[in-house]
Amino acid sequence: MANENLDIDSKTAEELYEWYLDDKLIINRRYQRKLVWSLEEKTALISSMTQQYPIPLLLFVSIDNKREILDGMQRLEALMSFIEQRFSLNGKYFNLDAIALTKQLKDSGKLQQKEPVLSRESSTLIARYRFAISEYSSTEDHIDEVFRRINSNGKILSKQELRSAGCVSNFSELVRKISTIIRGDTTHSDIMGLNKIHNISICNDGLDYGINIDNHFYIRNHIISRPSIRDSDDEELVANILGYIFLDDKPTSGSTSLDTFYGEGSTSHAIHTRTQLENYIQTNGADKIVNNYLFVYEMIQKLFDANNLNFRSHILGNASSSQECPRYYQAVFLALYELIINENMQLDDEQKFIAQLGDSVNVQWCKPKGARWAASARQKSVEDYVL
Repeated sequence: MANENLDIDSKTAEELYEWYLDDKLIINRRYQRKLVWSLEEKTALISSMTQQYPIPLLLFVSIDNKREILDGMQRLEALMSFIEQRFSLNGKYFNLDAIALTKQLKDSGKLQQKEPVLSRESSTLIARYRFAISEYSSTEDHIDEVFRRINSNGKILSKQELRSAGCVSNFSELVRKISTIIRGDTTHSDIMGLNKIHNISICNDGLDYGINIDNHFYIRNHIISRPSIRDSDDEELVANILGYIFLDDKPTSGSTSLDTFYGEGSTSHAIHTRTQLENYIQTNGADKIVNNYLFVYEMIQKLFDANNLNFRSHILGNASSSQECPRYYQAVFLALYELIINENMQLDDEQKFIAQLGDSVNVQWCKPKGARWAASARQKSVEDYVL
């Protein structure tokens, strides 16, 4: 039986660009991943278009005469950014005289032609490239499930992105909110036009737009790396920390616990864990939790910045060859959270605390091994700093 809610069609790049200009292409940040395509990935898409190679179908949900992008956000943003001169193909920029829409924007001064210019023939070929599209009509719950399913093969998305895909809970929303505030890609609304999304994209080498995270506290201090933020490891870090704060029985730090937090598993223990997470949020309030988390985050940032110290080098020692140290950051964060938020204490002697942290991993506790950080070892690491 045919699905009456599904409409298969095709549109040229020029027609999609017209939708883009008319603000008819929107994204929902509640479930969409970050905009993280590299320059190489963007140029590969444009190159495929010039050679008329097939490109995967674009999937939209029809909502109030607009089209919410379910699958294809990275591709569409790359196309629109190429047309609007944000990057080049082999050093040459899209010819704004190739189509009426861009010529009008150029003539009005809204777009400026960068040089050298791609040939009009090649630019027209790109503009006339025909994308297969599918428009889908459904309810919000079905949209979440469709998004989860089309992203469930794991070929591109990271583990954390797969967990988040289609997961709608107070816990997942809290993790996303805190992470976006810390990264700096916050927006007033979860719904935004594709024509604005480039402003909050995670900037990559060779791209001069979006949010440059090279100077981010996590990256400068080797807590997590730039590629790790691309894979949403920063959200894993927040989720692991919140899970520890919320649960009475302290969980392990790793994939098993995170999978449970995000809805995997139907055992009584898994269900009880998720119920506890949601109850904690309901009892304490999301805004209060966000404020408490950010207070501790900013305190750690100020402590290390003011003393001109690198977190990894200071905690692990200068001889450490480790490229990242998210678990050690967790221990320090949770210790401060316990003292300042839970016990309502103040850090009177910052220099003493900083000195105590110096080479503390080698002095105070054993380094966790493997992908799983046992609950007892994790809790002891936090308590060592508290004491």
